[in-house]
Amino acid sequence: MKLDKEPLVSVIMPVYNAEKDLREAINSILNQTYKNIELIIIDDASTDGSADIISSYSDDRIIFVRNKANMKQQYTRNLGLTLAKGKYIANMDADDISMPDRIYIQVQYMEEHDDIDISGTSYWCFDDCGREYVVHQPGKTEILCREIMTKAVIAHPTVMFRKSSVYKFKIHYDVNNIYNYAEDFELFSRLSLTGAKISNIDIPLLKYRLSDYGISRMRGKEQGVATCRVIQRNLDYIFNENVIGVDSIHSDGLSLEALSDVLRRMRLLYEKMPVSKIFTKDECKQIIISAMMVFLLRHCFLGKSVYLIMIMNLPKFYRIMFSVWGIKFFIKCFMSYGAKK
Repeated sequence: MKLDKEPLVSVIMPVYNAEKDLREAINSILNQTYKNIELIIIDDASTDGSADIISSYSDDRIIFVRNKANMKQQYTRNLGLTLAKGKYIANMDADDISMPDRIYIQVQYMEEHDDIDISGTSYWCFDDCGREYVVHQPGKTEILCREIMTKAVIAHPTVMFRKSSVYKFKIHYDVNNIYNYAEDFELFSRLSLTGAKISNIDIPLLKYRLSDYGISRMRGKEQGVATCRVIQRNLDYIFNENVIGVDSIHSDGLSLEALSDVLRRMRLLYEKMPVSKIFTKDECKQIIISAMMVFLLRHCFLGKSVYLIMIMNLPKFYRIMFSVWGIKFFIKCFMSYGAKK
């Protein structure tokens, strides 16, 4: 479908000490084939030359805002949502690159699917050594709404919101620090639980930069703990009970004994044929197994004993043990064990 009109799209770009790749990120938005945009750039009190780079642009589509102090991602993105005037709101990170047709294709998709509240896309991963590969995301809404309970299956910098859905679902990033480094996973799984329809376009429309200074590498353990906290919240909501049996997960994660108990509780839930008003029994079982796998993987730093916990508790563990995931998990557990020694 060719667009008869181009509704305004607000692109939100938080910036913090991003001078190295910032100009390339900004240019990738300003050079979109879709022209009716406003680019809201919010500098979160950078201490490098980021502000000077932003100020050097004379394009009147840029709205430049500066936080007086470093307020972090969640606050800054929430501010962008309140400033946005467009019918659609697109995310953009300060070190990534949007493909030239990204905004056009996403707007076209949202115009054709007026029941979808949030869309993401597949994307390219690349690094400074020239390596590139495509990550394909699940597209069907019914599959995505199940998988998003335990995994980040929508790439945050590719997201486009419908502005009316921001009001309808009171979309905002949780500023509670317990979800730091997993705030996007927290947001999208929460929205899915409350009825928002989320979908992915299986076309790579963004180049996601891999860096040694990225969150996953610099804050991997903290991100893992936050991910487990989100899953805990989701399971409690789905099954209307305290599934894992602990009030909160410590910032260092679960102890070996606590992890074993959590896995035991999940297995018992799996075996008693879980019932939920949101998902079918088969979907519930898939969610529980996926949650167990994530908890195991995020605690492999405890060493080889975690592998033994998997064997004791994970349903169908023989099939999983010899899968690609099982082999990677085995290696991570024993690498952690060797590092501790």
